[in-house]
Amino acid sequence: MLVGSVANGLNSSGGFCACSRIVVDHQRINGTSFVFSAKVPALFAVSASEGINILRNTPSILSTLQENVRAIRAVLDRVEVVTIPSHAASPIVHIHLRSAAIPSTSSKPLNPATPAPRDAPSFDTAGEDHAGAPAALSRKECERAAGVIKAAVVKVLAKRK
Repeated sequence: MLVGSVANGLNSSGGFCACSRIVVDHQRINGTSFVFSAKVPALFAVSASEGINILRNTPSILSTLQENVRAIRAVLDRVEVVTIPSHAASPIVHIHLRSAAIPSTSSKPLNPATPAPRDAPSFDTAGEDHAGAPAALSRKECERAAGVIKAAVVKVLAKRK
């Protein structure tokens, strides 16, 4: 029996089970969701398949991705008020504020009068899609992006003190 999941590795969901019809039906009906998902939505399956094709066709993308992750972490690791609990090789960088950096009280109300910001930024979604994965960025672009995150964290936390 061959079972697998594309949920984490390829930013998809669900899993698969390949073997005789009887075993597949047993897994699908009696297996819990973490063992086997009843189905992978078609869009996620195609997305995962395309991810596999990209990795096969351009294997150098992984080393570029690792270099970019190291560049981003090199900038963010120097920010004293944050910690990064995710693995050093992971391209998913979780940023946690240290407990001393979070004030216990705030003078500003928690609920705004309107859910929409006054000066909402506009995003170039088409341009972002065209730019591709973080592995398609240059080291300088990654360092600049990390610098923007660093500056935002420092600026926001300085206002809260």
